[in-house]
Amino acid sequence: MGWSWKSPTVVRAIAAAAAGIAIWHLVTVAWTVGARIRFNADIDWLEGGEIYHAFRWSRGEGIYQPPTEGFLPYPYPPLYWVILAGVGSIFGIDYASARTLSAVAFAVIIVLLGLELRSRIGAGRAGWFAALLGAATVAMTYPDVGGFYDLARVDTLAQAFVVISTFAVVRRRIVWAALAATCAVYTKQTMLFPVVALAASMLLQRDTKVLVRFLLVAGGSSLAALAVLEWSTHGLFLMWMLDTRHHGVDVHRLWTAGHDLLLAAPWLLVPLLALHRSRVSAQTKIWVAVLGGCTVAAVLPFIKIGGFPNNLIPVAALAGPVALMVLIDWTARAHPAARQAVLAAAGIVLALKIYDAEHYRPTAKSRKAADDLSAQLRRLSGPILCPLHPFAIIRSGHLEEQMGWINQIDAVTGKTGATYEQYMSNILVRRPEYVLLDGNSIEAPILDNIGGDYFLIGDVEGPPISSIVGMNTIPKKLYRHRR
Repeated sequence: MGWSWKSPTVVRAIAAAAAGIAIWHLVTVAWTVGARIRFNADIDWLEGGEIYHAFRWSRGEGIYQPPTEGFLPYPYPPLYWVILAGVGSIFGIDYASARTLSAVAFAVIIVLLGLELRSRIGAGRAGWFAALLGAATVAMTYPDVGGFYDLARVDTLAQAFVVISTFAVVRRRIVWAALAATCAVYTKQTMLFPVVALAASMLLQRDTKVLVRFLLVAGGSSLAALAVLEWSTHGLFLMWMLDTRHHGVDVHRLWTAGHDLLLAAPWLLVPLLALHRSRVSAQTKIWVAVLGGCTVAAVLPFIKIGGFPNNLIPVAALAGPVALMVLIDWTARAHPAARQAVLAAAGIVLALKIYDAEHYRPTAKSRKAADDLSAQLRRLSGPILCPLHPFAIIRSGHLEEQMGWINQIDAVTGKTGATYEQYMSNILVRRPEYVLLDGNSIEAPILDNIGGDYFLIGDVEGPPISSIVGMNTIPKKLYRHRR
């Protein structure tokens, strides 16, 4: 039995309320993303580093360099930076183009999962209503992931490729699915877990021909990409990809991971109903398997490096829509009241997830501060180094090589051969005229080592710029070389 829209007034009222709240979530997240795209500073402290990687790629400069060099990479594959460099060749590499790339990826996730929900109900108003609910269950998780969906980071694009791949498998577009899976892994390596889960779902359904085709295309394209990257980096690519294996594992953090995951997606346990095989469709089982892989991808960073809100994206983006898929399947042959209960429950969840979006939008004061900082940096003559906000220097017209401090910490922790002493030596050898610091404890080793060669001019002009989400970082302390 399908959903009937010739329902009592109370059911129509519930549907109208749920639709209204769903639209609120979609409009709110679109407005918030739009308000942030052109903010000319780091919303999160790692944004500038991501954009700087793409900037280097666009100029033909090395990414995966020896650990003794000044610039060291983030431990990610290069596809996000390659795509951003391509976008930047047309529109310019800046915060706006980088965040637009992530915003488009976020929109792809929302649209495809909405369409997947529509396919479970069918054409007509009921199908579009299911699509609306599915899309809203993604949008409503914006605060649960700390507002990271639209940031200039690899996470959302990687998740979009996973969703594209799964969407294509369900529709038997295996070549496209395999290529998207390869793109996912080469955007963020932890996406290997949902890709493996996707392949496992084909195996469990005994779809041997499809599985073989998927593995041949995905495996072949992945190996080809690996060969090119290893050859072009003289064997350094894999070294950087594997450096996180040396990060310590703390299984006690599993409690933290479980707590954060259930707060972000309390309906994560609903897909367990898929264990009742006769009540769930083959298509839904594929999505449940991928959600399982995404859960592993989300948990792993928590037990390795402590976890940050961006690590929740693989689960937060999928859990709501997949839970709805399972519930729709479970109520397919039930009394109409069962599906009406699902409708009501979805509306209640959406209502409970209403949030104050102002926290995630830059204020007029912070916009002015960002523009003032850029203007002040443009007026400085001579090379400038900013260890935590490298792209702030580049967009101000100073094109000298930046050396990220977070990159260095990752490299040292990963036992790549990089040392803090080498980083300090690189600064003193290059002798930038200015060094722009936040003045926080993370940068204390830098100041301790260069203090004899640099003196504090003072705080940058104007109000400080504080990152909106993530770690609280404020580029404000300007030092000059004692020449």
